[in-house]
Amino acid sequence: MAEEVKNKNNCIFCAIANGSNPSAKIYEDDKIICVLDIFPASRGHILVIPKMHVVFSTQMEDSLSTQVFSFANKMAAMIFEAMNAEGTNILVANGVSAGQKVGHAVVHVIPRYKGDNVKIEFGGKQITQEELEDVMKKIAGKSQQSQKAEVPSKPAEIKKKEFLEESFAEEYGEEERLP
Repeated sequence: MAEEVKNKNNCIFCAIANGSNPSAKIYEDDKIICVLDIFPASRGHILVIPKMHVVFSTQMEDSLSTQVFSFANKMAAMIFEAMNAEGTNILVANGVSAGQKVGHAVVHVIPRYKGDNVKIEFGGKQITQEELEDVMKKIAGKSQQSQKAEVPSKPAEIKKKEFLEESFAEEYGEEERLP
């Protein structure tokens, strides 16, 4: 189970979730809140926010993760109908290197329209067969290990990355660091 960080006073998403920061609320229950992004990538951009303070989506309990992603899909369906969107992107940024700007997990549901100038690009390049096999072995090995052992569920048990420690600590203070 993901533990809440003790001091989350500086977290904008926690402030939205507890009602101390105003938001354009679309949906709310005891576990999640869905709001319009005030800096939208496109008109109708929705944020699906778990109320529990977790930094990465990987730190959510399975039941919360299921609910968050289920509602992301429901919000996407609503966007198609309400906003006449031609497509949607459902995105999660785990870590600063992935584009995460706030130290709180969030799922972005972004309406897409022809000519909307929203850029989400993957600059992929073909890898060699040796690289493919090496990566496959590493990931498959972790997968097999996780089937044998219980997956760590507390943030303290999850391997910390330097970018998380340095980047989020500057913005959110020492209290926001994972224990």
